Amino acid sequence: MSGNKFEIGDVFNWFSSAIQLALKNPGVFVVMALIYAVISAIPLLNLAMIVIAPALQGGFVWAAREQESGRKAEIEHLFIAFQQPGKAGPMITLCLPVVALMLIGGVIAAVMIGGAIFAASSGSSSGASMGIAGMVIAALLMIPAAIAVAFMVYFAVPRVMLDGVAPFDAMKESFAICMANLVSIIVGFLCLGAAFFFVALFVAWIPLLGALVLGILGALVGGPSMYYAHRQVFGSSEPAQAPMAPPVPMAPPASQDPPAPPAPPAE
Repeated sequence: MSGNKFEIGDVFNWFSSAIQLALKNPGVFVVMALIYAVISAIPLLNLAMIVIAPALQGGFVWAAREQESGRKAEIEHLFIAFQQPGKAGPMITLCLPVVALMLIGGVIAAVMIGGAIFAASSGSSSGASMGIAGMVIAALLMIPAAIAVAFMVYFAVPRVMLDGVAPFDAMKESFAICMANLVSIIVGFLCLGAAFFFVALFVAWIPLLGALVLGILGALVGGPSMYYAHRQVFGSSEPAQAPMAPPVPMAPPASQDPPAPPAPPAE
């Protein structure tokens, strides 16, 4: 690790660098983001997206490194985790915190809604108020849980994708980095979230298309930003190069017989 401290301005730089990167090769990155957004929007496929999202985010990270290193990002890089032997499993493992959060949230919501329905059916105003208060408290408890999940995943995606770190080690490491920079990452992401919210106000009113545009913007910036965050904290991560073969020794020159001595002069 080259250094795990960063400032609020660094968080902004990750996302601004992601935008600049996309502008260098807009066709590829926009199509990648469009594929990601469409998969997220299609019923049933969006359930699968919960599982494969870290792998696809790793594809954005990979493409960002290729483009930033002077090579060419390609659309198929979005699925690079499924093309490399032994990479898909560790990347998909990174979905476990999100799945756990959704299961816990579903159970809490079911309990709270059931309690509210029971209180309303009993005709007690105090019971209904308690049910509503319970739902609010449950929602407030889910906020820090969601933040913790984001902390576990943000740096883990590039660590597993680029460096081959074991997924659980990467998640623990990612959480520790975010906690060590709690103010910077919270304030930075809140400001970026506010900017995204204002963009949403202008496009969300368009049926279906607005949600698609927001999905494209989120994928276009969010995935590559992970690469720049990883590069600042862990340094450049280039693919291993095969060692060069040793030079073939040259054969020694063929031996030549010494020239014959000149003949003695005739008497």
